[in-house]
Amino acid sequence: MHCEQELLLCFARQKLDDIYQMRIQGLLEKNINWSIWVEEALRHRVAPLCHYHIRSMQSTITEKIPWDVLSRLWKAYQVTQSFYSWHIEQLEHVIRLLDTAKIPMLVLKGPILATTIYKDVALRPFGDCDLLIYEEHLNETVSLMVKSGYLVNPLIDGHSKQPIDLPRAFHQYDIRRKNHGKPLTKMINKNGTSWSSVIEIHHRALYAEAPFRFDSPRLFEEAELIELCPGVKVKTLSKMDHFLFLCIHLYKHATAIHAIKKVDDLRLQRFCDLYEMIQLYQDRLLNEILIKRIEENRLQEPVWFALCHTNCIYESSLLTGFLDDWHVQNTNNLDRFFANSYFGPTYYRWKSGFFKRLFSKSNASEAEAIIQKNKPKSGSILCQKLKPSNIDGDGAILDWGEFEEYNIHEDNIPEWQPYKTHVHAGPKPVNEQDLSAQFKIGWTENGLHFHINVKDQIVIPCSINERQTSSKFLYDQDAVCIYVGIRDYLKRMFLLLRPDLAEGVQCIQQNLEGDQLIYEVVQDAKAFAQVTEDGYEVTALIPQAFLGVGFEPNMRIGFDILIYDCDDYESGILRELVWAGGESQYGLTLRAGRYESGEIVLVE
Repeated sequence: MHCEQELLLCFARQKLDDIYQMRIQGLLEKNINWSIWVEEALRHRVAPLCHYHIRSMQSTITEKIPWDVLSRLWKAYQVTQSFYSWHIEQLEHVIRLLDTAKIPMLVLKGPILATTIYKDVALRPFGDCDLLIYEEHLNETVSLMVKSGYLVNPLIDGHSKQPIDLPRAFHQYDIRRKNHGKPLTKMINKNGTSWSSVIEIHHRALYAEAPFRFDSPRLFEEAELIELCPGVKVKTLSKMDHFLFLCIHLYKHATAIHAIKKVDDLRLQRFCDLYEMIQLYQDRLLNEILIKRIEENRLQEPVWFALCHTNCIYESSLLTGFLDDWHVQNTNNLDRFFANSYFGPTYYRWKSGFFKRLFSKSNASEAEAIIQKNKPKSGSILCQKLKPSNIDGDGAILDWGEFEEYNIHEDNIPEWQPYKTHVHAGPKPVNEQDLSAQFKIGWTENGLHFHINVKDQIVIPCSINERQTSSKFLYDQDAVCIYVGIRDYLKRMFLLLRPDLAEGVQCIQQNLEGDQLIYEVVQDAKAFAQVTEDGYEVTALIPQAFLGVGFEPNMRIGFDILIYDCDDYESGILRELVWAGGESQYGLTLRAGRYESGEIVLVE
């Protein structure tokens, strides 16, 4: 371990005993790269703690630290102190708003920890306020906050807070069913400066795909009332529940490829929170009741991960004893990370150790290399590049014969999917003739080319709709939907059957602008469709411009195909057959998730 890293670990705690003070004195005699050290202190959100300790030891160590480093630490401390007051002021307003509407809520993480765990609220930075409410109050809560000046960005993903390109129907499903949070932002001019107040409304304690439980009703029943500051009282999780919640939160960020790519996977602050809770509550926290709660909710994996690594950093005798007494059968998850956005199921193992990962900014590169090296060949479709001689002057493919054909139907579970299954919504197809599909795929620098053959006994194209409009095409007739995942973005294009058009098909994308759904024809897309004796056939080009990236060999693209099946235009869509991640389920809402699905690998 480098001396800069060791020095940071010494400062990342509230209390410095004589042993740590002596260790710090010794480290300061070494050749510290202060520019690296202060950047790491800021990235790990422990800069205020560093300032706190340096100020308390100033007579012995201040002269050994450059003034510009001291200045940056002091500024981090001041900013944290100011932001705490600012967030509490905004939080007080929201609390009154929800209390008036009789909406129960719990405050989580940042403000609670700063007030109850740390001696000084300026020692614990946080960027937003997290609230937990019941799901049935979500719409009312958001409506009240919007009326009070908060904004909901409809193109913000509840997992990553990054812009996404999803139609409103799927966005609302993501927010209400799969995601657990909805961020609302309020920009206020304060003393001539724009301040951002972010309140994240959670309607579930965990993400829906988490393989463990954290029962929200019980969390409310066992909640505790605390005073954030004079006159501001809030309810929050019980000490034990908050401890478990922090363990799960740490595990999610430490192991999810999404967080790893954002360099938000391992942060000292999260480990420090757990350590300080253990120091403060000790046997009231680490006891048989905690073990029972862990086992009841199947939380062994995330809690073991969080506590083992916390102990690696702090070497706590209390935590060591607890881990020794807690007999966990499966303890091999300490070097695991997940290739999908969140909890599994496809996982890989790190090559580097914990401390190297803790201070590395290249974990994303290492993770990508591990995935590409170890991912089984059956995990991807190899998408061949089309030869120029196989494309006519109009961009149509002359011969699809040399390309592999992939089948989508109930009895043929595709080998390449991480979940080894596909998802149905609606009744199960009676047989292949009732609903199934085959597709071939190729690529050029211009985009992705598809040939899709759908078997469907009853074909309902758009023009049969008695309203004579395609404005509700998602719910009115047969169509093919192609999903492509590019980095953190998901895009999808609908191939809509249109016998009233010369090409027989229309390529549509669906965007959300404000509160309006916008159906747009995909520019430069080329497609042709025709109804056949046993269904319909579609050939299409998804242009490179639509995807927004340049193509090159060995590039990986998230990929699904979904078939909408309508047998009666009065009733709308009967079923959906999708080649994607998730578990096969009939009569339930579609659960096709980003990067939990298949992918294509571009090859020469």
